[in-house]
Amino acid sequence: MDQESRAGTGNTVREMGTVMVFLGLFLLVLICSKAESLPANASDQPPPTPVATVQKPSPTPSPSATLPGVQPQSTPRPTPLPASPPTRLLLPTLDLDAPVVELPLAGKTWDMSGLTNQIAHLGGTANPGQQSNMVLAAHVTLRIGAGPFVHLERLKAGDIAIVYAGDEVHTYRVVSKTHVAPDDVSVVQPTSDPILTLLTCTTWDGENRTYTERVAVVARLVEDEAASSRSRISQKE
Repeated sequence: MDQESRAGTGNTVREMGTVMVFLGLFLLVLICSKAESLPANASDQPPPTPVATVQKPSPTPSPSATLPGVQPQSTPRPTPLPASPPTRLLLPTLDLDAPVVELPLAGKTWDMSGLTNQIAHLGGTANPGQQSNMVLAAHVTLRIGAGPFVHLERLKAGDIAIVYAGDEVHTYRVVSKTHVAPDDVSVVQPTSDPILTLLTCTTWDGENRTYTERVAVVARLVEDEAASSRSRISQKE
């Protein structure tokens, strides 16, 4: 082969090499651009960065003296028992000892027409020992003979009234006595103090054959009087 032919062949090879280089660069750029647009596999992802989490701390129990190995236990509070209704009334001054029955409120009044020798606990008023007004009512006279509260007017301040609620005994001391109109409901209203109100008819009107007033004897719970007395003594000291 002569020199011109070898020169032409060499030029052709160089030209083809240059084309191949440019083609290779083009393919490399194309592949890289596609690789950036495709989503990476899970294996190609960097490991997740640990996230610091904060849990709400449990309340720290107050330190207490406990034996080793013994878990402290909270002491349950005793559930107060509901007050029982009255079942019996004693008025030693009047020599009265009578059973007490429940008389529910009917509409806006209490119907005592069916009572005879029983004492009525007016429904809706307090039970013995409660911090309110317990009202016991009875007839002063019956169709035949006297009623349980025939001598209620004789009670005076300082006299004792004993109310039973089953086996429980509650003692009250008379503090006042008042006369009210038959429609005066103030004597049966709730109070903030533990009191007993004894209620019956009084002031007989012979012409109209009816009682024109009610007598209300109010007594205060003796246990509460003792507590009040102790409180006053401590305040003076």
